[in-house]
Amino acid sequence: MIRTKEPAAEIDVEIWAVSAQGLADILAKEPAGLCIGKVQLNDGSEVLGVLGEPWVVEGEKDITAYGGWRNYIAGCKNNQP
Repeated sequence: MIRTKEPAAEIDVEIWAVSAQGLADILAKEPAGLCIGKVQLNDGSEVLGVLGEPWVVEGEKDITAYGGWRNYIAGCKNNQP
């Protein structure tokens, strides 16, 4: 996800329980441009999530309209644009 100043779209997320060591392992494996940051949920609470720097998505397809990664993958499998 990329943080924006404008009101954000609703995106389905998965909430995982991860230990401190597990989080450190995730961070160590993330490529440059991805990081852990706070994501605000619809109820106003915040959770840690994977965020991307804007340069990571330059020239890439915006999949926001799909409402989440799993919906995008399902659309690709069903040959939907």
